[in-house]
Amino acid sequence: MSAVRVRYVAQLKLVAGCGEESVPIADAPSLHDLLRVVAELRGERMRDFLLAQDGSPRPSLLIAVGDQHAVRGANRALQAGDLVTLMAPMSGG
Repeated sequence: MSAVRVRYVAQLKLVAGCGEESVPIADAPSLHDLLRVVAELRGERMRDFLLAQDGSPRPSLLIAVGDQHAVRGANRALQAGDLVTLMAPMSGG
């Protein structure tokens, strides 16, 4: 089994209880697979931030792989050691 690094920003950092962690993934994982694994590891509150009712990524979720923004809806392949940054949009005034 491989792992990717996941960096949590803003609200997701508070929900995860850490800023970054190594997340174990199966061979040939996709970005959507990773989001489901993180939701399972981190519980219901994290799931609510990451996944819609149907299990797909929330459209408002901001994701970067390395230094590249992941296109909304794209389910790109990940490699062991990739850095995936997750950020939920912030609101307020």
